[in-house]
Amino acid sequence: MLDLNEIPGAKSGGRLAGKVALIVGAGSSASGWSNGSAVAALFAREGAAVAAVDVSADAAEEVREAIVRAGGRCIALVADGTKKDEIARAVAQCVAEFGRVDILHNNMGGSIPSKVLDSTEADWRFVLDRNLTAALFASQCVLPVMVKQGNGSIIHISSNAAVAYPRLNMVSYSAAKAGLHALSRAVAMEYVTAGIRSNCIILGHIDTPEIRRRALERFGADKLEEVMTARASIIPMKRVGTVWEVAHAAVYFASDESGFVTGAEFIMDGGTSIPVVESYPDKVK
Repeated sequence: MLDLNEIPGAKSGGRLAGKVALIVGAGSSASGWSNGSAVAALFAREGAAVAAVDVSADAAEEVREAIVRAGGRCIALVADGTKKDEIARAVAQCVAEFGRVDILHNNMGGSIPSKVLDSTEADWRFVLDRNLTAALFASQCVLPVMVKQGNGSIIHISSNAAVAYPRLNMVSYSAAKAGLHALSRAVAMEYVTAGIRSNCIILGHIDTPEIRRRALERFGADKLEEVMTARASIIPMKRVGTVWEVAHAAVYFASDESGFVTGAEFIMDGGTSIPVVESYPDKVK
């Protein structure tokens, strides 16, 4: 059971008071706090009314129950983000319930490892639809609402695979996330005078239920901690990020504190994507 009392740090509250947030991909594919559910919870604790959208009714409802149990406002909406008619219906339901949409948080994603010649058409389209097309559809559905309001913040969850080559051979995922950056910049510039902002949060390795589920499937339970330790070892900070760190970054971009920020690409990956120049004297004995 999700419990908002598990949110680390002081209970501030109020940074998103009076705002309405629609989160696409708000649930979790496994037990525990995901990026999406953590963002939903922290948005609610900061005063926002939340529309938790997920393809899984159970996942969306779990988020709603946790927020309402803590005294927040939330509705659970079922929609497949890759289907524009379903997202349009979810946006309409959010507006009908709360009257507006101030924040769109595009959290959908997913990857299928493949090299360039190995990437099938089906896999390519699946990954692009989940990471890029879904963000386009959600943006298209909320932008008219935000234009009418005269304000809005759109947040896209990206990956450092968009800005650096991942050795896991994820050509479709890298291409989709790079495209997401282009989409975010286009929205930012097309709607800059309408009071609407669009920004990307670029993630490195984050400890999520989905990551642990995949590790269990691939390596088995006896190797799980070894895998998580290996993931941390390749990060300059020597640890992976947490879903709450992602959520706190999202709160900044959702709040009025980032009112002069649009088209930004904010990297949070523990320093992984920083280019490092080797010094040859260090190699001489």
